[in-house]
Amino acid sequence: GVATGVLAAVTLPVVGAREGGIVGFGKGLASGVAAGVALPIGGVATGIYQIGRGIFNSPQAFMEARDNKEWDAEKRVWYTYDLKEEAGRLLNLSEEEYLKQQQKEGQGESASAGAGAASAPASEPTLPPRTVKDTTYYDLLGIAPNATAGQIKKAYYVKARKLHPDKNPNDPSAHSKFQEVGAAYQVLSDSVLRERYDKHGKDGVEDVPVMDSSAFFMMIFGSEKFDFYVGELRLAMLMSKGMEAGMDEEGAIGALFEDDPGMVFRQRKREVQCAVNLANTVQEFIDEPAGSNHEKFRAKMEAEAKELSASAIGGSLLGVISYVYLEQAQKVLGFEHSVWAGLGFVELKRRGHVLATKYRVARSMYKTFRAASKMSRKERELEQERLEKKAKMAVKEEAAAKESAASVASDAVPASVA
Repeated sequence: GVATGVLAAVTLPVVGAREGGIVGFGKGLASGVAAGVALPIGGVATGIYQIGRGIFNSPQAFMEARDNKEWDAEKRVWYTYDLKEEAGRLLNLSEEEYLKQQQKEGQGESASAGAGAASAPASEPTLPPRTVKDTTYYDLLGIAPNATAGQIKKAYYVKARKLHPDKNPNDPSAHSKFQEVGAAYQVLSDSVLRERYDKHGKDGVEDVPVMDSSAFFMMIFGSEKFDFYVGELRLAMLMSKGMEAGMDEEGAIGALFEDDPGMVFRQRKREVQCAVNLANTVQEFIDEPAGSNHEKFRAKMEAEAKELSASAIGGSLLGVISYVYLEQAQKVLGFEHSVWAGLGFVELKRRGHVLATKYRVARSMYKTFRAASKMSRKERELEQERLEKKAKMAVKEEAAAKESAASVASDAVPASVA
């Protein structure tokens, strides 16, 4: 409030002077002074009110939290959460049944829209027919050369899941097929590389570095091996829903960022299933005989961690999952874990970690952008060199053809004429 008031007091006279001269300056000054006084007072009043609410509600919040109750932000009530009850109610419910329930409960205009989107397939846009030098990459994905970006993405998701080595452990050729499909997608999903491939075939993209397909797929869609702990990642969930509903790419992306009832249901179901899986795993630890030092449980966890970390970027993903679970456990336990956790410092630490991660991601994106710019510039230079060489060769061939024609014409002239 104070900062906004000072800003208004400074800027309003300037704006008024530009628009109305001296008179405008006077009006702006009056408005600025009024805002400079009113906004800080309003900000202070709001702050005092919020602090008062916090002080008033804190005793009840501490007591309810001590009784293991949770706050429902929508209904604005404290309640006792029962995982078994929600799991029994939610995990056996289909998305269609959930949407019908939403409609019956009168929450359903958006639910009805979601159900309609799920039941009425959208027609996907198409591109004009095009001629390309080589169709190998298109054939690998099972699409036509005029496929849209959304169709390419969807085809890759279907093919990669079908050919993933984890799903074909007895097929020795599965790994090579999976790598080929990944390489095809990495080229065709990039508009610049796709244009080069269409013009020159594989020769036009042979110098392009291709990421390992297993790591590439996991980065985009996650890994089924980790579904037990994190469920199906939201992007993979969206692709599945999009294929089921016949959505085009625009509709699928819209569902990702909007409060689509079907996606809300799938996300909640994912969270509950992960909670059930975690509870069952912890129960194994609890059920081991006293004095066993939980050796059986530790051995099982170590073997599973070794298997998960063996996959592409599996070790990094496992570390992230472990960090999140540990942090959330400390937050829920509060004083039972430590004074530090009970006073809320775990949450402060989490926020600091999130900010640090965003900073690292921003730096990484900047570095990636610079690298991509350099690569794009290098590609343009190589393309220019290729065109110049081609033009020089054409000139040489034309000169050689003229010289040959002149030589033939010279040989054809009779000696008497010469």
